Amino acid sequence: MEYIWTTKDGKSINVDHMDVNHLRNSLKLCMRRMQELRNELARLQKPKRRFHVNGEIASEHADAYEIYKATGIDILNDDDAYLDEWGI
Repeated sequence: MEYIWTTKDGKSINVDHMDVNHLRNSLKLCMRRMQELRNELARLQKPKRRFHVNGEIASEHADAYEIYKATGIDILNDDDAYLDEWGI
């Protein structure tokens, strides 16, 4: 199998025919690009914050927030209209 390297000016070179300096520079370019891709991937995949809810009130608020995200209903507001919807 032949591996062809394309130079920045569009010239195609068989990797087996490249001199040592060109191979070295090509490898360095690949390594720089790989690091750029890793950095971009790390930026896009920021880890989610993990937290633990302590206490009953905090737990209720966390649960209410999950319900709000899923349904758009704010069950912690002072309006009792949601009670009929939930059958309470």
